[in-house]
Amino acid sequence: MNSSLLPRSAGPRGALPQVQAIPRVPPALIAALAVLAAFIAARSVADGRIALGAAVVLATGYLALVFLDLAAAIAVWAALLFIVHLTVLSVGPTAIEILLFIGWLGTAGTRRARLPVLREHRLLVGAIALYGSWLTISIIWAEEPGKAALGAGYWWQAVLVFVVVATTIVRPRDVRIVALAFVIGAVVSVALGFLGIGNPSSSLGTEDVGSRLVGGGGDPNYQAAAFLGAIFIAGGLIGVYRRPAARIALSCAFAFITVGFFATDSRGGVLALAFALVAAFVLLPKQRARVLGWTMIAAVGLVAYLQFRPSALDRLTHLSGGGSGRLDAWTVAWRIFRDHPLIGVGLDNFTVLEPRYALQSGTLSDVRVVAEMPVFVHNQYLQLLVETGPIGLLVFLIVVLGCLRASWLAAGRFDALGRSDYANLARAVLIGTIGILSANFFITNGNNFELWILLALGPVMLAMAKGWPVDVRLPGSGPGGSAPEPSLSRKVRTDRLRT
Repeated sequence: MNSSLLPRSAGPRGALPQVQAIPRVPPALIAALAVLAAFIAARSVADGRIALGAAVVLATGYLALVFLDLAAAIAVWAALLFIVHLTVLSVGPTAIEILLFIGWLGTAGTRRARLPVLREHRLLVGAIALYGSWLTISIIWAEEPGKAALGAGYWWQAVLVFVVVATTIVRPRDVRIVALAFVIGAVVSVALGFLGIGNPSSSLGTEDVGSRLVGGGGDPNYQAAAFLGAIFIAGGLIGVYRRPAARIALSCAFAFITVGFFATDSRGGVLALAFALVAAFVLLPKQRARVLGWTMIAAVGLVAYLQFRPSALDRLTHLSGGGSGRLDAWTVAWRIFRDHPLIGVGLDNFTVLEPRYALQSGTLSDVRVVAEMPVFVHNQYLQLLVETGPIGLLVFLIVVLGCLRASWLAAGRFDALGRSDYANLARAVLIGTIGILSANFFITNGNNFELWILLALGPVMLAMAKGWPVDVRLPGSGPGGSAPEPSLSRKVRTDRLRT
């Protein structure tokens, strides 16, 4: 470029002229212009259609955030996952996912310092790639390859979520806002549910939902699993924020989400909560007082809720009721597995074979549900066993255990650094993930994005703990009462140590 074309500032005679710095456009101005453009686009494109207009506004405004702060864009998307079934959002969530992926690809060239998360967990990344490949290969022997291919596509999206989060969320601030997004999304969904806003998913009828809280999740059982993860995340965040107002707000959110969790009347959710608390009591011996406190809060919340909704007690205590056909689906699943014990029947092909096994000898409480309205197994692990064989289930468990182990090790490293706040947050991620995985014993939802975000946070927090600068000062003596924040870049870490 011809330097004469650049503006120069005047200076003393004989001194080299200085090139004037080009003023930086404030991010707030970019965001404001994006919102204005969103409303203009919505007015001209939507043509009075509210749902389409909202989707245009959401997608256009989100585009600016993707390029300004990709971690914050992931946090916004994580919050929206709790309300994706709201009709008013229309195709907005899908558009957001596309924009998020485009933005992630656009920043690939500046992500070299962030790749250690994947390099340090090569075996875990290899297991995830093997898992996705095995699911894809099952298309070959599936009776309906189209269904298997569609199912494999959904699983690969979950794998992509893991990669995007693992290579973008690299700072404590990033982890905080994503965790906070879980809490905000759950609070909004619970509030919408209590206000009567929200529609059941297409697989549920009004009679199946009854007075159960739906919110923006579409299915009370799926929503309960997501709330369960958010409950523990909210508890872990309380110690991260030091301002009393923030702690009070998080405590209120914790209680509010807990009430919403019980309002879903999900029997599987309550059993998953019990299992998660037992797991926390066993895995976290030094935190047992805190776990007992959580247990008491959950028990008090359940008792208080049952006082206002005594009819819910009947549903929660009758495990065979409710019309879901869960026990019948489990029975049929075992029958199919006995006939296909090696490689399964192909991804998402359980419902193809399910009606044929309904009339075999054996007791089914409702043959009509199995034969005329085939449903999923209502158990993610059993469904993987039936559809992908022992190999598919084993590799999935390896991936899950690898991520849980990373969360466990991250908590230990943060403790060694004296950062009990982030250690407790890592434990909250660990137990929240266990809670969602426990709920998957009663639903088929292993590829949901909330789960894979939490799975990715385990390796992310472990890499963060390894990169946290060692400071000779006592923990909490840094600016604002906190130690210096880490970076995953070895060069940046060394520079910080030198300074």
